[in-house]
Amino acid sequence: MTMGSWTHDNHAINYFPYNGSNKPAISTKHCLSNEEWNIVGTKVIRSEVKFDCCKYNYTLLDFYIHIQRKPLFYLVNLIAPTGIITLIAIVGFFR
Repeated sequence: MTMGSWTHDNHAINYFPYNGSNKPAISTKHCLSNEEWNIVGTKVIRSEVKFDCCKYNYTLLDFYIHIQRKPLFYLVNLIAPTGIITLIAIVGFFR
């Protein structure tokens, strides 16, 4: 996700990804755990962009959140019940 201002340049709003400490800009300590996804990593990249129309640079912050799906969740909650219901339907049809 990219965040930045379209109306104010660096002289009005200057974004920084860190809050003055060595801690990462995106903290995962307040995230709720999810049964289907894991947060693998996060990062923020600050860039300054110069547009042809304007005199000063504009600051952009690019936020990256790397998530990973838990494959067992998908198997247990979707594939296995679908297979069991299909098997019961086939056996019940030919009985």
